[in-house]
Amino acid sequence: MTIGRESAVFRHDYLTHAARANWRLTLALFSLANGFAFDDYQLGPDSMAQEGVPRGTVTQHRWTREVFPGTVRSYWIYVPAQYDPVPPLAS
Repeated sequence: MTIGRESAVFRHDYLTHAARANWRLTLALFSLANGFAFDDYQLGPDSMAQEGVPRGTVTQHRWTREVFPGTVRSYWIYVPAQYDPVPPLAS
C-alpha cells in the first residue's frame, strides 16, 4: 500500500538512534525469552505411527566443506519403505 509517495511498510530510518537501539534490544530479548520455538506444540493424530502404513528409514550423514575448512554439516535422509533403488527400464 502506498500513501502519497511513502510506502506503508515500517521504515526504521524515521526512528532516532536510541529508538532503533531500543527496538533491536526488545526484539533480541523477545527472541531469547521465547527460546525461538513454541515448546507447547502438540502433535496431532496424523503425526503418529499408524497401522498399515509402511515405515521408512532415516539415516544421518555428515558433509564437510573444503571451501571453508572446519565447516561440517549434519543432514538426514528419509527413504520410504516403498523405495526401489533399481527403477524399471523404459520400454
